[in-house]
Amino acid sequence: MPIFTQNEVNLHTHSFYCGHGTGEISDYVHAAVDGKRLKVLGFSEHCQTPDNYYPDRMRFETFETYMETVKSFCSGGEENEGLRVLLGAECDWNSHYVPYYSYLKQRLGFSYLIGSVHYCQDRETGRLLYLGKILEIGPYLGSYVKDYTDMLSSGLFLFGCHPDLFCYHTEWNKDLEMAASEIIDCARQYNMVLEVNGQGCLKKHVKSDGSTRYPYPVPEFWAMVREAGVRVCVNSDAHNPIHLNSPLAYSFAVENNLESLLVKWNVSEDGISIAH
Repeated sequence: MPIFTQNEVNLHTHSFYCGHGTGEISDYVHAAVDGKRLKVLGFSEHCQTPDNYYPDRMRFETFETYMETVKSFCSGGEENEGLRVLLGAECDWNSHYVPYYSYLKQRLGFSYLIGSVHYCQDRETGRLLYLGKILEIGPYLGSYVKDYTDMLSSGLFLFGCHPDLFCYHTEWNKDLEMAASEIIDCARQYNMVLEVNGQGCLKKHVKSDGSTRYPYPVPEFWAMVREAGVRVCVNSDAHNPIHLNSPLAYSFAVENNLESLLVKWNVSEDGISIAH
Protein backbone atom coordinates (compact mmCIF):
# COMPACT_ATOMS: atom_id res chain seq x y z
CA MET A 1 0.00 0.00 0.00
CA PRO A 2 1.60 3.31 -1.08
CA ILE A 3 2.28 5.95 1.56
CA PHE A 4 2.09 9.65 0.73
CA THR A 5 3.39 12.71 2.56
CA GLN A 6 1.55 15.97 3.22
CA ASN A 7 3.32 17.59 0.28
CA GLU A 8 1.87 14.94 -2.03
CA VAL A 9 -1.74 15.00 -0.82
CA ASN A 10 -4.56 17.55 -0.74
CA LEU A 11 -7.85 16.30 0.70
CA HIS A 12 -9.74 19.58 1.12
CA THR A 13 -10.79 20.89 -2.30
CA HIS A 14 -13.87 22.73 -3.53
CA SER A 15 -15.18 23.81 -6.92
CA PHE A 16 -18.09 25.78 -8.39
CA TYR A 17 -20.38 23.09 -6.98
CA CYS A 18 -20.00 24.48 -3.45
CA GLY A 19 -21.84 27.69 -4.37
CA HIS A 20 -19.00 30.06 -3.47
CA GLY A 21 -16.10 28.58 -5.42
CA THR A 22 -15.01 28.70 -9.04
CA GLY A 23 -13.76 26.14 -11.52
CA GLU A 24 -14.86 22.74 -12.79
CA ILE A 25 -13.66 19.49 -11.25
CA SER A 26 -11.51 19.01 -14.36
CA ASP A 27 -9.82 22.41 -13.79
CA TYR A 28 -8.57 21.24 -10.38
CA VAL A 29 -7.37 17.92 -11.79
CA HIS A 30 -5.44 19.76 -14.50
CA ALA A 31 -4.00 22.21 -11.94
CA ALA A 32 -2.79 19.31 -9.78
CA VAL A 33 -1.22 17.56 -12.77
CA ASP A 34 0.43 20.76 -14.01
CA GLY A 35 1.77 21.56 -10.54
CA LYS A 36 3.64 18.21 -10.52
CA ARG A 37 3.58 18.04 -6.71
CA LEU A 38 0.34 16.34 -5.79
CA LYS A 39 -0.08 12.59 -6.20
CA VAL A 40 -3.45 12.39 -4.44
CA LEU A 41 -6.27 14.91 -4.89
CA GLY A 42 -9.40 14.57 -2.79
CA PHE A 43 -12.55 16.56 -3.54
CA SER A 44 -14.51 17.51 -0.43
CA GLU A 45 -17.46 19.59 -1.53
CA HIS A 46 -19.67 20.98 1.22
CA CYS A 47 -22.19 18.25 1.89
CA GLN A 48 -25.76 19.40 1.44
CA THR A 49 -28.50 17.55 3.29
CA PRO A 50 -31.68 16.10 1.73
CA ASP A 51 -33.72 18.98 3.21
CA ASN A 52 -31.26 21.63 1.95
CA TYR A 53 -30.64 22.71 5.53
CA TYR A 54 -27.41 24.63 4.98
CA PRO A 55 -27.45 28.06 3.32
CA ASP A 56 -24.89 29.11 0.71
CA ARG A 57 -24.25 25.52 -0.35
CA MET A 58 -25.04 23.55 -3.47
CA ARG A 59 -28.63 22.31 -3.63
CA PHE A 60 -29.15 18.68 -2.68
CA GLU A 61 -30.49 18.10 -6.19
CA THR A 62 -26.99 18.86 -7.52
CA PHE A 63 -25.13 16.60 -5.10
CA GLU A 64 -25.48 13.50 -7.26
CA THR A 65 -24.01 15.30 -10.27
CA TYR A 66 -21.04 16.33 -8.14
CA MET A 67 -20.52 12.73 -7.00
CA GLU A 68 -20.71 11.30 -10.51
CA THR A 69 -18.38 13.96 -11.93
CA VAL A 70 -15.67 13.24 -9.34
CA LYS A 71 -16.13 9.48 -9.76
CA SER A 72 -15.45 9.86 -13.48
CA PHE A 73 -11.91 10.91 -12.56
CA CYS A 74 -11.42 8.39 -9.75
CA SER A 75 -10.78 5.52 -12.14
CA GLY A 76 -7.78 7.32 -13.61
CA GLY A 77 -7.09 7.77 -17.31
CA GLU A 78 -4.91 9.88 -19.54
CA GLU A 79 -6.28 13.14 -18.14
CA ASN A 80 -5.12 12.20 -14.63
CA GLU A 81 -1.53 11.39 -15.68
CA GLY A 82 -1.09 9.14 -12.63
CA LEU A 83 -2.87 11.46 -10.17
CA ARG A 84 -5.10 9.59 -7.70
CA VAL A 85 -8.49 11.29 -7.36
CA LEU A 86 -10.74 10.58 -4.37
CA LEU A 87 -14.39 11.39 -3.67
CA GLY A 88 -14.98 13.03 -0.32
CA ALA A 89 -17.29 15.50 1.38
CA GLU A 90 -16.95 18.19 4.02
CA CYS A 91 -19.79 17.75 6.49
CA ASP A 92 -21.01 20.38 8.93
CA TRP A 93 -21.62 18.81 12.31
CA ASN A 94 -25.23 18.33 13.29
CA SER A 95 -26.21 15.21 15.23
CA HIS A 96 -29.53 15.10 13.37
CA TYR A 97 -27.68 14.24 10.14
CA VAL A 98 -25.40 11.50 11.51
CA PRO A 99 -27.43 8.70 9.84
CA TYR A 100 -27.20 10.53 6.52
CA TYR A 101 -23.45 11.07 6.83
CA SER A 102 -23.00 7.41 7.75
CA TYR A 103 -25.01 6.46 4.66
CA LEU A 104 -22.68 8.51 2.43
CA LYS A 105 -19.65 6.81 3.89
CA GLN A 106 -20.96 3.26 3.84
CA ARG A 107 -23.22 3.08 0.79
CA LEU A 108 -22.44 5.78 -1.78
CA GLY A 109 -18.77 5.17 -2.46
CA PHE A 110 -17.22 8.11 -0.63
CA SER A 111 -13.54 7.50 0.12
CA TYR A 112 -13.66 9.78 3.18
CA LEU A 113 -15.58 12.47 5.03
CA ILE A 114 -14.08 15.46 6.82
CA GLY A 115 -15.80 17.33 9.64
CA SER A 116 -16.37 21.06 10.11
CA VAL A 117 -18.31 23.60 12.12
CA HIS A 118 -19.10 26.68 10.04
CA TYR A 119 -22.28 27.87 11.72
CA CYS A 120 -23.71 28.78 15.08
CA GLN A 121 -27.42 29.16 15.70
CA ASP A 122 -28.86 32.55 16.61
CA ARG A 123 -30.52 32.17 19.99
CA GLU A 124 -33.43 34.46 19.16
CA THR A 125 -34.24 33.62 15.55
CA GLY A 126 -32.78 30.11 15.21
CA ARG A 127 -31.07 31.30 12.04
CA LEU A 128 -27.70 29.81 11.12
CA LEU A 129 -24.92 32.38 11.44
CA TYR A 130 -21.67 31.84 9.53
CA LEU A 131 -18.70 32.08 11.89
CA GLY A 132 -16.76 34.35 9.57
CA LYS A 133 -19.50 36.96 9.91
CA ILE A 134 -19.88 36.82 13.71
CA LEU A 135 -17.86 39.81 14.93
CA GLU A 136 -18.29 38.98 18.63
CA ILE A 137 -17.75 35.25 19.13
CA GLY A 138 -18.18 35.28 22.93
CA PRO A 139 -21.89 34.37 23.11
CA TYR A 140 -21.39 31.54 20.60
CA LEU A 141 -18.06 30.16 21.79
CA GLY A 142 -19.54 27.46 24.02
CA SER A 143 -21.83 26.09 21.30
CA TYR A 144 -18.96 26.07 18.80
CA VAL A 145 -16.72 24.10 21.14
CA LYS A 146 -19.50 21.60 21.91
CA ASP A 147 -20.29 21.08 18.23
CA TYR A 148 -16.62 20.73 17.32
CA THR A 149 -15.83 18.23 20.09
CA ASP A 150 -18.99 16.24 19.31
CA MET A 151 -17.83 16.11 15.70
CA LEU A 152 -14.33 14.94 16.65
CA SER A 153 -15.68 12.22 18.95
CA SER A 154 -18.25 10.91 16.46
CA GLY A 155 -15.84 8.57 14.64
CA LEU A 156 -17.25 9.62 11.24
CA PHE A 157 -14.48 11.85 9.98
CA LEU A 158 -10.92 11.52 8.74
CA PHE A 159 -9.90 14.82 10.36
CA GLY A 160 -11.29 18.05 11.78
CA CYS A 161 -11.15 21.04 9.42
CA HIS A 162 -9.90 24.50 10.42
CA PRO A 163 -10.44 23.95 14.16
CA ASP A 164 -9.37 27.53 14.94
CA LEU A 165 -12.06 29.12 12.75
CA PHE A 166 -13.61 30.53 15.93
CA CYS A 167 -10.68 32.97 16.13
CA TYR A 168 -11.72 34.62 12.86
CA HIS A 169 -12.44 38.13 14.14
CA THR A 170 -11.10 37.90 17.69
CA GLU A 171 -7.53 38.40 18.83
CA TRP A 172 -6.15 35.72 21.12
CA ASN A 173 -7.38 35.92 24.71
CA LYS A 174 -8.10 33.69 27.72
CA ASP A 175 -11.55 32.70 26.46
CA LEU A 176 -10.14 31.57 23.13
CA GLU A 177 -7.36 29.73 24.94
CA MET A 178 -9.89 27.81 27.05
CA ALA A 179 -11.93 26.93 23.94
CA ALA A 180 -8.78 25.76 22.16
CA SER A 181 -7.82 23.63 25.14
CA GLU A 182 -11.14 21.76 25.05
CA ILE A 183 -10.88 21.10 21.31
CA ILE A 184 -7.26 19.97 21.50
CA ASP A 185 -7.88 17.74 24.53
CA CYS A 186 -10.75 16.08 22.67
CA ALA A 187 -8.61 15.53 19.58
CA ARG A 188 -5.94 13.92 21.74
CA GLN A 189 -8.47 11.74 23.56
CA TYR A 190 -10.01 10.42 20.34
CA ASN A 191 -6.73 10.33 18.40
CA MET A 192 -8.08 12.76 15.80
CA VAL A 193 -6.10 14.79 13.30
CA LEU A 194 -6.52 18.59 13.15
CA GLU A 195 -6.08 20.58 9.96
CA VAL A 196 -3.91 23.61 9.24
CA ASN A 197 -6.06 25.29 6.61
CA GLY A 198 -4.60 27.21 3.69
CA GLN A 199 -7.76 29.14 2.82
CA GLY A 200 -7.32 31.28 5.92
CA CYS A 201 -3.76 32.08 4.81
CA LEU A 202 -5.16 33.95 1.82
CA LYS A 203 -6.72 36.59 4.11
CA LYS A 204 -5.29 39.16 6.49
CA HIS A 205 -6.69 41.00 9.50
CA VAL A 206 -5.11 44.10 11.06
CA LYS A 207 -4.44 43.63 14.77
CA SER A 208 -4.85 46.30 17.43
CA ASP A 209 -1.09 46.97 17.39
CA GLY A 210 -1.13 47.59 13.64
CA SER A 211 0.44 44.28 12.65
CA THR A 212 -1.43 41.74 10.53
CA ARG A 213 -2.49 38.18 11.13
CA TYR A 214 -4.36 35.39 9.40
CA PRO A 215 -7.96 35.03 10.64
CA TYR A 216 -6.89 31.37 10.80
CA PRO A 217 -4.63 29.44 11.23
CA VAL A 218 -3.66 31.10 14.52
CA PRO A 219 -0.12 30.56 15.90
CA GLU A 220 -1.25 30.49 19.54
CA PHE A 221 -3.72 27.69 18.82
CA TRP A 222 -1.14 25.60 17.00
CA ALA A 223 1.46 26.14 19.71
CA MET A 224 -1.02 24.41 22.03
CA VAL A 225 -1.48 21.61 19.47
CA ARG A 226 2.28 21.17 19.31
CA GLU A 227 2.58 21.01 23.08
CA ALA A 228 -0.22 18.43 23.28
CA GLY A 229 1.32 16.28 20.53
CA VAL A 230 -1.90 16.10 18.52
CA ARG A 231 -1.45 14.94 14.94
CA VAL A 232 -1.74 17.49 12.13
CA CYS A 233 -2.56 17.60 8.42
CA VAL A 234 -2.33 20.49 5.95
CA ASN A 235 -4.64 21.30 3.05
CA SER A 236 -5.22 24.19 0.69
CA ASP A 237 -9.05 24.25 1.04
CA ALA A 238 -8.88 25.67 -2.48
CA HIS A 239 -11.99 27.36 -3.86
CA ASN A 240 -10.17 28.34 -7.05
CA PRO A 241 -7.80 26.16 -9.12
CA ILE A 242 -5.02 28.76 -8.83
CA HIS A 243 -4.89 28.15 -5.06
CA LEU A 244 -4.70 24.36 -5.22
CA ASN A 245 -0.91 24.20 -5.17
CA SER A 246 -0.45 27.01 -2.66
CA PRO A 247 2.31 26.18 -0.13
CA LEU A 248 0.96 28.55 2.54
CA ALA A 249 -0.56 25.94 4.86
CA TYR A 250 2.55 23.77 4.74
CA SER A 251 4.80 26.80 5.25
CA PHE A 252 2.73 27.77 8.30
CA ALA A 253 3.16 24.27 9.72
CA VAL A 254 6.93 24.41 9.22
CA GLU A 255 7.25 27.92 10.67
CA ASN A 256 5.27 26.83 13.73
CA ASN A 257 7.35 23.68 14.31
CA LEU A 258 4.59 21.21 13.48
CA GLU A 259 6.57 19.05 11.04
CA SER A 260 7.06 16.17 13.48
CA LEU A 261 3.27 15.94 13.96
CA LEU A 262 2.34 15.82 10.27
CA VAL A 263 0.62 12.57 9.33
CA LYS A 264 1.26 10.45 6.26
CA TRP A 265 -1.51 8.81 4.27
CA ASN A 266 -2.24 5.29 3.03
CA VAL A 267 -4.31 5.19 -0.14
CA SER A 268 -5.96 2.00 -1.39
CA GLU A 269 -8.98 0.99 -3.42
CA ASP A 270 -10.97 1.04 -0.17
CA GLY A 271 -10.18 4.69 0.54
CA ILE A 272 -7.63 6.63 2.55
CA SER A 273 -6.31 6.20 6.08
CA ILE A 274 -3.51 7.42 8.29
CA ALA A 275 -0.22 5.57 7.90
CA HIS A 276 0.99 4.27 11.26
